[in-house]
Amino acid sequence: MRYIVTAISVMLVLFEFSPTIANDALFSSFSAPAWRSAPNRDPQNWSRESLLAGLPTLEQLRQQDRFTIIARLGMPGNSDELYTPGMGRNARLDIYRLSAKDDRVLRLDYDAEDRLESDETETSSCGCPLCSRAPPDARAVVAMPLLARTVLKAGGPYPAVMTEGRVEDLLGHPGRSYATVNQVGGQAWADYGEVWRIAGSSDRFFIASGNITVREREQKKDTELPINSYAIVTVGPDCPPR
Repeated sequence: MRYIVTAISVMLVLFEFSPTIANDALFSSFSAPAWRSAPNRDPQNWSRESLLAGLPTLEQLRQQDRFTIIARLGMPGNSDELYTPGMGRNARLDIYRLSAKDDRVLRLDYDAEDRLESDETETSSCGCPLCSRAPPDARAVVAMPLLARTVLKAGGPYPAVMTEGRVEDLLGHPGRSYATVNQVGGQAWADYGEVWRIAGSSDRFFIASGNITVREREQKKDTELPINSYAIVTVGPDCPPR
């Protein structure tokens, strides 16, 4: 009997401390190969919708690391790393396209350490429409090492409140600008920013963005516009070009 108890104890310890065993158990009812290969089976009419029921619940997946989840789901259609000026990266969101129609996605939200915090199935599309505005030449290209030691650096010499002009100076030249106006709660807001293509990659982009009321926007020059967030966007092959 003592040997049986000892054997059971060893098995429990192995399960508790072996990430591979525990993670395999979580995904036991989910067909990861079917999920990953879905776009290749019928390129014009594929879908992952029926596979969603087999995904572990958020409670089971919460705090799982991104590496574990990508090992099952594959690389996302697009991934956005989100930064706060002066404070470094604070979050990441991964988008998985759910069908050939590209009208619904699975969104996974991670914290600054790439641990899963939340998930959502939503009506949206994969990709980065803003990224198509970045020219492929030197007019809007920036090197990742320069980003890392300037605007993306946490606790660096650069203020948490940046302006569009200051970002342009640090990166050496402007990106491709964009601007929209949205109504929120009876107030008109101006959303704006610039997009740079990251050197050495055809699918990575840097976006500096901000928003203020339209009335405030009318009183500021472009270079004076406050920038309150950054994003590194990686667009994967699952996302259709835009």
